[in-house]
Amino acid sequence: MDLVSRRERAREWIALGVRQGLTQREVARRAGVDVRTVRAWNTRFRDESRRYATPDREEQAFVELIEHGAASASRIEVVLPDNRRVRIDGAAIVEGLARVLAAIERC
Repeated sequence: MDLVSRRERAREWIALGVRQGLTQREVARRAGVDVRTVRAWNTRFRDESRRYATPDREEQAFVELIEHGAASASRIEVVLPDNRRVRIDGAAIVEGLARVLAAIERC
């Protein structure tokens, strides 16, 4: 097996582990390799993705806070650079946050 094929196979194993919520030890057992090999794959692929990722901040990015909203309105509106608007219901945010906190407490 050539280097490119081995690399793609390693990526597939890491992706499978992420999708199925497997530990590195479980991925190593399924792949038939040592757990240190899986750790090395994971480290290498994370470093590469960080190196090639675009920065999450642009020089022209900004947030505009509008303070004259109604006190009873429970939504957040985000205006994207191309003037698209995303509205998020406040109740959904509270419910989502409650789920996250409950999940953290179970861990």
